Amino acid sequence: MGIRWGIRWMGNKAKVRKASAGLIALLLLAAVPQGGCGGSFFSVAGSSSSDNGGGSNGGGGASGGVGFAYVTNFDGNISEFKLSSANGALSLIGTISGGPADGPVGIAAHPSNNFLYVVNFADDLVHEYSVNTTTGQLAVLGTVSTGPGGGPSGIAVTPSGSYAYVTNQSSGSIAQYSIASNGTLTLIGTLSGLNAPQGVAANSSYVFVAESGAGTVDSFSIGTTGLLTLIGNTPVEGITSGTPSQVLLNPSQGILYASDSENGAVAVFTIGTGGVLSFDGNSSTGTASDAPIGLAISSGRNNFYSANFSADTVTEYGLQNVTLPATIGTVTGFNKPTGIAVNSGGNLVYVTNQGNGTVDAFSVSDSNDLLDFIGSVNTESNGNSGSTPKFIVLVP
Repeated sequence: MGIRWGIRWMGNKAKVRKASAGLIALLLLAAVPQGGCGGSFFSVAGSSSSDNGGGSNGGGGASGGVGFAYVTNFDGNISEFKLSSANGALSLIGTISGGPADGPVGIAAHPSNNFLYVVNFADDLVHEYSVNTTTGQLAVLGTVSTGPGGGPSGIAVTPSGSYAYVTNQSSGSIAQYSIASNGTLTLIGTLSGLNAPQGVAANSSYVFVAESGAGTVDSFSIGTTGLLTLIGNTPVEGITSGTPSQVLLNPSQGILYASDSENGAVAVFTIGTGGVLSFDGNSSTGTASDAPIGLAISSGRNNFYSANFSADTVTEYGLQNVTLPATIGTVTGFNKPTGIAVNSGGNLVYVTNQGNGTVDAFSVSDSNDLLDFIGSVNTESNGNSGSTPKFIVLVP
């Protein structure tokens, strides 16, 4: 069992902490090539977000009850995990196909916790699954097209479970679906004219999209039939250029966050009347080259997290009585972190590492809200370091 050392900064005080297995060596490794077009993560991204945090929704684990985690691996598999009821550690249940390799990216759970959806960039399909809420195993329901040449990236499901929205990064469109009682999707329309949309979030009335090619965060209203109408496009940095990757709702405060991979920051927007976004400012992840991707929030504990792909870090923020997230610490020693999820109790955090095919688990300290390492687990039983895990979702 090796030791990972990380530096946490709180004001001017640095804490050195012990953490994961054998990760000192990772600090000496160069960046590994990633799957997808051009071999770069930034050609393919996606996650989900909804009223309950989506992409970070669900929970269980040490906060009580049985919880499960699901991870999209770019090699074509979906990993199924069980959360320990004792401490939140992950144990691999198994894997199931998510379509062809160089494909599985965005993932979302239905609010009922009975269904799971994965978008595959390579085959232009949404893969539909039912969830065995006793064992955590997935069963294939079917697939539905996102449109020829779509290159789907992100997916979000409305809190009612009635509609789902998929961003097509390649075709610059949003595929819109109704959801039947058996969890299957039916295409109801396609909205075109976007420039490389990636992350997507939905609440009961609006859908928000990170339009990475345009440098904007877009807002749409949801009509009575589920079809979207554009409200407006807001530059991710207000008036300066940026590259939004993922978006995440803070429904308790009427706030939307967007990770800006170009500027190393998390942009913050107020959701105004009629779904209009107002840029409030941003919070740095550390440096402009950090390339933040995944975002997660624990509304109940007022904590917020950013997974920083190029910096191999996770930034810890506090949301107490401030509009902009205030940095309270930084965890180091990751390997190309992309996805991040928080359980419903707000006391467990999980991070996917593209670079070594693992998921790291953390508990949240009651004394200072900082992350304490629990353990690391491979996303595939053969310890395939090339599985390239992208994003993670928790159920229930």
